[in-house]
Amino acid sequence: MTTKGARVRAARPEDLDVLVAFQHAMARETEDLERRLHEFVRALAARDPEVCGLRLYVERNNRSARATYRSLGLQETAYRVYEQATRGRE
Repeated sequence: MTTKGARVRAARPEDLDVLVAFQHAMARETEDLERRLHEFVRALAARDPEVCGLRLYVERNNRSARATYRSLGLQETAYRVYEQATRGRE
């Protein structure tokens, strides 16, 4: 689709880096923020005596998420997650 000189199409996997960069730029421009959510949550958790740590779940083949988590100081653990649906899927 073309609208006022711009082409519009569905995003593709190769667009990921550009889309993330645009989101960061928008947050900096509109809110003067740079993706500090993890720091904020970690600080809240550190002040709460009932919280002993943070845990994030990630698909094992999601390399970019795993790299991001490592860059934030999280460490992969030996735990595996098992689940069983109680309804909706067998």
